[in-house]
Amino acid sequence: MKIKRLPIIRQVLKCDWEYTIGGTDFTIEPDEDDNIHHIYVTRAEPSYGTVYETILHITCEAAWGESEEKPVVEAIWDKFESKHVERKDGKVLTYYWYNKNYSAEGKDFTNFLKIRHGRCGMWQHCLCISLQTHGISSKTVGIYSIYAPNRAFFMIKRWALGTKMIIKEQYLWSDLDKKKLYGAKDGDCVNLEGVAGQGDNPEPPEIFRDHALVFYNNEIYDPSYGIGPYDYTEQGKLRYENMVIAGFTPLNPLTWRCSKNIKKERELYWTKPVDFK
Repeated sequence: MKIKRLPIIRQVLKCDWEYTIGGTDFTIEPDEDDNIHHIYVTRAEPSYGTVYETILHITCEAAWGESEEKPVVEAIWDKFESKHVERKDGKVLTYYWYNKNYSAEGKDFTNFLKIRHGRCGMWQHCLCISLQTHGISSKTVGIYSIYAPNRAFFMIKRWALGTKMIIKEQYLWSDLDKKKLYGAKDGDCVNLEGVAGQGDNPEPPEIFRDHALVFYNNEIYDPSYGIGPYDYTEQGKLRYENMVIAGFTPLNPLTWRCSKNIKKERELYWTKPVDFK
């Protein structure tokens, strides 16, 4: 027998409380905030060990009324694609803090939800847990520069690369003051405002050694930037690289040389998809 799935629901329930003492009836009139109870119905039994109310709030509101897997995934992804993912209390979750301490992040997913910002690994978890809350499996994928160790770091768009050297497609970076690295307006390689991150952060850090993505149904999603999906094929990977990668650098002042992204060649190493648990 095929069991029909219930549609996803997020319902707010308000109650009037009454009680009787010694034959006398009393009515409780609590404050508005104390009298709101949220009821969530998921598409299927959650397959992740912990069920977070914030994730229930995000996903059930996004996929309200849906019951089939594909529409549920699309509705949840639409929320990530908006780059405006809110906690249950209405506060926005952010990919890094804009113009703040970029080294600070949630140490685990619970802490990420608490402090409201984190790196790509936390956003990868956020999307995978969002899907698993509705019994939908996904996988994780990592990307790295193929030029490691010489140019192990990739540069997220956008950059204005400066003086071209004799070496083919190599550029000198004369601005070595790391305090000016983000939003720098001088030097041979200038960091311009580029791909915005979650939380409407217009300028996350733009140099990384690696990055965390999500794999579902043979497609790649980048929850940190709300970008995707892209087919997990050679052509799809190249489209993603051309969308986000400006170039590559060793991030070493002694050999500070940058190279532009080659639009017709894949320059990132992609790990095989691994089940998220």
